[in-house]
Amino acid sequence: MKSIHVVTSRKAEGSPVRGFAKSQKRSAGKCRRIPLEKLEPIIAGAISAIDEIIMQRLRGSLRGLSDAPVSALLERKLLPHKISSALIDAELISRWLVLARAAQEVTGIPSSILLAELWFGPHDPHGESAIPKNDLFKRGKSFASLGAALLDHASYLANERKFQRVMLAKDNPAKYLAAIGACELWKIHARQDRVDFIVGASLQECDALPVE
Repeated sequence: MKSIHVVTSRKAEGSPVRGFAKSQKRSAGKCRRIPLEKLEPIIAGAISAIDEIIMQRLRGSLRGLSDAPVSALLERKLLPHKISSALIDAELISRWLVLARAAQEVTGIPSSILLAELWFGPHDPHGESAIPKNDLFKRGKSFASLGAALLDHASYLANERKFQRVMLAKDNPAKYLAAIGACELWKIHARQDRVDFIVGASLQECDALPVE
């Protein structure tokens, strides 16, 4: 999957993300669905330039890592299984966390569940092949970028009635996981898969946005 490298100032005065955030505060506390044409400027304006620069270096170090070489390392007993899993998780995070955090800042949806959604989504989050129309979650739409598609999915979750208990519990780590495990948006096994992935990769640590 092709990485997105967008470096821009964050929350600049008069930017689309600031304007959208203000409109959200005037709403009843629920994130309204973001129009398709506004997704790209909003996600671009929410990306942290500092985080993107740091992650570019990590992506460069992990580029090319895939199940094939990791499997070879495991087969030859050259790498402990725990470390190989951590490397695969690190590659996923290096590709997607900056965008997930930008979507979190706009919608309030935690980065951890967005990363889990990518992991269990319809496309390989580690893949290098271009996704037709950047339709990351197969919504039947055409998006300007994968970042715009991720923001659209976050906006969908924020407006989904079945997801509201997760949103209400997001500031309490244990209750947040329990809410995901009980969320009727997914089938029972899919709920537990998301919980196990978030816990196994310690993704909740990434939900705390840095103060800039």
